[in-house]
Amino acid sequence: MKTAGLYELETVYEATIRALTDFSHDIDFDETFLREIFASSSQITSTAYHESGSEIAEIRKLLKQYIKTAENSSVKPSTQCTSIFKSYAPDGNSAVYVDKLEYFFGSSQKIVLSLSTTLFKMEQGWRVVNLHVSTPALNPEGENPFLKKESKKEVKPIEKSLKEDNPALREALEQITSIQTQLIRQEKLASLGKLAAGIAHEIKNPLNFVINFSDLSSELLDEAVNELDTLDQSEAKQEITAILEDVKTNLEKINQHGTRADSIVKSMLKHSRGGNGKPEAVKINDLIREYVNLSFHGMRAGKKPINVSIDLELDDRIAEIPLIQEDFSRVILNLCNNAFDAMREKLQNTLEKNTYSPRLTVRTIPEINFIRIEVEDNGPGIPEEIKSKILQPFFTTKKGNEGTGLGLSITQDIIKAHQGRLEIYSEEGSLSRFIVQLPCKK
Repeated sequence: MKTAGLYELETVYEATIRALTDFSHDIDFDETFLREIFASSSQITSTAYHESGSEIAEIRKLLKQYIKTAENSSVKPSTQCTSIFKSYAPDGNSAVYVDKLEYFFGSSQKIVLSLSTTLFKMEQGWRVVNLHVSTPALNPEGENPFLKKESKKEVKPIEKSLKEDNPALREALEQITSIQTQLIRQEKLASLGKLAAGIAHEIKNPLNFVINFSDLSSELLDEAVNELDTLDQSEAKQEITAILEDVKTNLEKINQHGTRADSIVKSMLKHSRGGNGKPEAVKINDLIREYVNLSFHGMRAGKKPINVSIDLELDDRIAEIPLIQEDFSRVILNLCNNAFDAMREKLQNTLEKNTYSPRLTVRTIPEINFIRIEVEDNGPGIPEEIKSKILQPFFTTKKGNEGTGLGLSITQDIIKAHQGRLEIYSEEGSLSRFIVQLPCKK
């Protein structure tokens, strides 16, 4: 990881640690602070006596309450953060930190917490996407350091409560392990992306020869036909002319499909290079056509291709709108890829394979002061119980290592960075529709 990127990552990480260890004054948890540290869809949890906090301010309040109950509460606690584990993805876009936080009260007592922090590099910079503070362990005497000494009769229920919390702790450990696995998966995808970009660049050269020589050959055929016109009419002349016309038709097909393949390769290279991060005027309909096509060909080239009918209902009244093209193209790719996955799942599980016809519909609709983009599939829909979770980082319904659970979360962050919003409409068993609303200048 480059020094500048590591410095920014460490700055965000250290601010998170300070929020959990510095109680000498109240840190100003305003909107600016939160946006600079946490992703908009971040998860913040704490496992302690069946209590949990969903915001960093709640975690601080919970820690303050525990500190007040400790022996020698009049002694100002000192804190220490010990790194247990650090992992950085080779592509420099994600990191996991696991730390031990210790709060010391004089020389006889301390509180120990376990902290796991997952950070992801987004368009705005590094952000925390997952933060988990685990329940403190018992000390060697089997006593809870968060409580004043009570009678054994009063302490027993607390010990029982801690034992009942063990499944939650195990679940937290499983979550960390899952995140590490997903980061490894991201590393493999990043390496595969670089390899694909290199292959695409190499393919582009022979494609240029195919296109150029088909054009040249077509011109030569025109000259040959012109020369034939100077000869007397005969049966041989008619036969030669018919053959040359067939050859010219074939060359036109070669040129047409070569140009189409060249367009796909250009899209792949543009997508892999990234950009300067500045919005530029983009013809949104052209961008959608290009990346829906790229997503479709990527699906067809995969291990489990399916036949999909694609309907593009793009309104020609929509002019150029300001976008960061390299970023927003990922929105189109992610939404289309998810749609293809959903329709493949329905095709595999449905009892009506002979009657089910997968269909992807992409629409652009102009509205007052904004445009609406709809990506709709006729797959299995989204169950109501998980609809509120699918935009969370690392949440995935895919089995094994098939998905990282980051696609929709990143999609939402990109849309928000464009001052837009993402809405989801679903009818279980019949369709899913992702609605993107983007502001446009009049």
